[in-house]
Amino acid sequence: MLELFSSLEWKDILLSACLAYIIFSVIRTIRRIREIKHSGAFISKNMSIADANAKCRELFPIEEITFKGQAFTRGMKVKIITIQQKSFEGELIGVNTLNLICISNQNKMFAHRLEKVREISLVEPNNKREKL
Repeated sequence: MLELFSSLEWKDILLSACLAYIIFSVIRTIRRIREIKHSGAFISKNMSIADANAKCRELFPIEEITFKGQAFTRGMKVKIITIQQKSFEGELIGVNTLNLICISNQNKMFAHRLEKVREISLVEPNNKREKL
């Protein structure tokens, strides 16, 4: 067996070492991807609207917020305008201790930093707007 290795040149040994390293790296990468998939990082879960609202109420437990002298409570229909002039409209879910405010509409839920909010205003129901 020693005679077989003595016939190899240094180039053959270097090539086999590089090939072994490449195979090892590919196997290690595949294992890491499988671990990430099984850990739940890529798993998405369909939730009902009620489950999502319950989870958001849990994540944003503070029910009342005071912004520029106005008080807003959970369940109010509000419109938020950010300092980037983006507008979000929906029901106020709450605020958390990190000063994130959460609102939800029929399709989406939005969380935004309170420091980056320019204006919060109440949204009147459509029938009141039509009467005025």
